[in-house]
Amino acid sequence: MAPRSRAVTRHSTRMPDKATSQVSRSWRKRTRLISPSPTSDSDSESKSPTSSNHGFQGFMSLPVDVFVNIASYFQLQDVLALSRVNSFLRRLLRSRESEPIWRSARLNLVGLPPCPKELSEPKYAALLFSKICTLCDRRALQSMDPVLLERLCGKCKDTELVDLAQLQYEFDASLLFTSTTILPRYSEDWPERGPWCFYDDVKVVKVKLDEFDAAGDANAKESWIKRRQEIVKAREQSSEPLREWFQQLDANREAELDHRRVARETEIKTRLKALGHDERDMVFRDSSVGSSLVYNASPLTDKAWKEMLPKLVKIIKANHRERISLKRESRCFDVLDWAQKICGPKIFRLWHKDNYYYNQGLELNATTILLDGLESQPEVESLLDGDLSDDEFERHFESQQPNLADLLTSWVDEQEARLVSMMPCDILAPDFDHPSSESTMTFVTDDNPTRLPMGALPINTQTLLRADAIFVHTPSELDQHTSTSTNICYFYPDFDGLPDTFTYSNLASEIAASLLACLGRPNASHLEMTSAGYALECGMCPDTGSLGWKNLIEHCLKEHWVDESGEGACNA
Repeated sequence: MAPRSRAVTRHSTRMPDKATSQVSRSWRKRTRLISPSPTSDSDSESKSPTSSNHGFQGFMSLPVDVFVNIASYFQLQDVLALSRVNSFLRRLLRSRESEPIWRSARLNLVGLPPCPKELSEPKYAALLFSKICTLCDRRALQSMDPVLLERLCGKCKDTELVDLAQLQYEFDASLLFTSTTILPRYSEDWPERGPWCFYDDVKVVKVKLDEFDAAGDANAKESWIKRRQEIVKAREQSSEPLREWFQQLDANREAELDHRRVARETEIKTRLKALGHDERDMVFRDSSVGSSLVYNASPLTDKAWKEMLPKLVKIIKANHRERISLKRESRCFDVLDWAQKICGPKIFRLWHKDNYYYNQGLELNATTILLDGLESQPEVESLLDGDLSDDEFERHFESQQPNLADLLTSWVDEQEARLVSMMPCDILAPDFDHPSSESTMTFVTDDNPTRLPMGALPINTQTLLRADAIFVHTPSELDQHTSTSTNICYFYPDFDGLPDTFTYSNLASEIAASLLACLGRPNASHLEMTSAGYALECGMCPDTGSLGWKNLIEHCLKEHWVDESGEGACNA
């Protein structure tokens, strides 16, 4: 359907004065003719439709002044709805004589600006409260525009409005009624577009200006432009109160919706808590499903509750798992931070000038291994696994700190003693000073940068740093380990797991001892043998090329030693 012009639309809502007077006279005449006749109660009960119709006729039989007095208490929405009941009331309430009724109803709305002079009272009420497009009678949800004084649907916005910024020719916007709020639908760059006006208004103004140009009457053109600008400016100024009223209306509506949303959310959480769920897990905004179910303004009916409950429980369980995981991670960090301070004196690092300031020196014991796997310790698991509040966790943690401190300070000593007990009894501490070395090996601790001689290390730590102290995974660990090879060797503390999962390898240690004897360094440390500058080759396998100390032992163990009897030989 082709859209009607605004002039046609407005004209169609007006009745001639003669017809108005006829409607008024006929209504008065009708009131005299209608007189309700008394009926019995039984008749009224048996003929309910007739009784209802008779009641409506009785309402219509009211004198005009009584009806006007009653209507003075109406709201605009009430008068608008009443004018659409039937053709008689429509003619009555659309007549000029009904203007006081509309005006009185408008005054009952506190803060509503007066009717613009371009509109009649019924037209003003229809624009405010009828969700109907004024051009095509389609549904129009957006409020009327205070400047254009129209209420448009989405289709009419697309077809009837034009963006002044996109016109092919320059146009003086002060000559047009424009709007920056009546945008046709949504566009990603809409803040950079507009203002908008009716395309018909653009054509009318352009035709008028072209007429003045064709006639060559510059004075008339200037006078017309001045009058037009005054009219446009007056319209814009008069629209400001209505614009503010709409903003306040939207704010009040949004506040009411927020109140209903909060009430719905509170009711839902109350019911969930009654079912035993933790309020800390009732976070639904991160879920599109949960947000749509909880944070809306619809009333919470029993049917809606029954349908949403399984979905909400699913979200709550997921939130609970995530909350516990995040809480465990955060508390584990707190425990580890505390443990780092306790273990600082027990973390030994080989001193080197390049990493002196960063605590990046080679580690000399397994304290860091303990810290990396601290959360798997039973004493720490009991702290992290419970769903305790922050205060409860702090109290429990403080009560466990003495036991944890004993664990942290004694654990490395116990593990080193276990490993050394597997080694030969007559084994000596290594010789950390190589004759050809220009510097002496020293170490530092994490809490003290003072350099100490290697002899200051605990005796068990020194013993485990021998180049022929070789360890492998215990048989029970081999099946679960990433590598199933029995020929992978480890030097202390370069383990890929806790020390209690490793055992001393007699065969690999004998190979290493034999090679060290060949090299003339029987008591060397693996720190020396794995340092840069050593190029070792297998005398029986020249194709293998240069090998590191660890790789050479693994090569000999795999290729040349078939059992622990020592049969076979390998010349390095």
